[in-house]
Amino acid sequence: MQVIHLHHPLNPKLKFKGPVVLAMGFFDGLHLGHRQVIMTAKKIAQKKHMPLALLTYNHSPKVVYQRLNDHNRRYLTLNKMKLQILKRWGVQIVYMIDYTYSFQSQTPQQFVDNYLIRFKANTVVAGSNHTYGPKDTANMMLLPKYTRNRINVVSVPCLIVAGGRVSSTRIRKCLDDGQVALTDKLLGRPFQTVGTVVRGYQRGRKLGFPTINVAYDEYQWLPKIGVYVTSVIINHHCYEGMASIGHNVTFGNHNPITIEINLLNFHQNVYGETVKINWLKEIRDQIKFSDADGLIKQMRKDQVVTHQYFSNNK
Repeated sequence: MQVIHLHHPLNPKLKFKGPVVLAMGFFDGLHLGHRQVIMTAKKIAQKKHMPLALLTYNHSPKVVYQRLNDHNRRYLTLNKMKLQILKRWGVQIVYMIDYTYSFQSQTPQQFVDNYLIRFKANTVVAGSNHTYGPKDTANMMLLPKYTRNRINVVSVPCLIVAGGRVSSTRIRKCLDDGQVALTDKLLGRPFQTVGTVVRGYQRGRKLGFPTINVAYDEYQWLPKIGVYVTSVIINHHCYEGMASIGHNVTFGNHNPITIEINLLNFHQNVYGETVKINWLKEIRDQIKFSDADGLIKQMRKDQVVTHQYFSNNK
């Protein structure tokens, strides 16, 4: 897969190979709705014997037009993971555009002429609610007006799953509510966090529940604080476990948020390894216990729930 990084305005001397079938969107999360858009574009590309290309952005457009707090600066899929999934889905070319104020300031007609036409797009595919500027003037219904019959436009209807529209916004809300099972259903795969195993305080080992402590990217969206059933991929092997996201409140009130995972029947030293955490089921909220004994009793109960989950989902 070829990834072409672009900054507005484009160099007039820059040439693009074409024609291509082009999917458009930011695609945070690459959920089932996004997959429907990209697979629609892929079928058209295969039928027309053209490359499947994708136009996306280096960061959320909201960075430019909205003040974001630390939580809302995070992403469901960081760019490295996003590109891995796109390659797996069969995308051949990714136009990764730096989303800047200058880029955003284009009129819809300028956007079409500066990008879609120059990319030699034969067909453009996007979700029916996709915008490329202000909603009232830069929506999918108006795109044929700006393309002037030079490009075929395909608008893909929103996908309905579990009684609601599949969207990145809905998935973020699910994660904030700890609903990782519903999140996985909307994604069509387990929600995943990538991180590095680092040394912690080794409290879990002293309690009889040794854990791996995972350092993660500050821009990665996480489920809410709590305890979850997880599977963890380490060096291409998958291990079952229960994970805690929280402040370790039993041991103090000012601890940073950490991810600690007790892996079942696991006895390896994996410091420094890159791991992938699949979030599968919420067990409970974070609880502050009066002493370590109370925590140990609860962790035994959590372990029973975790064993039961994997027993039921073999």
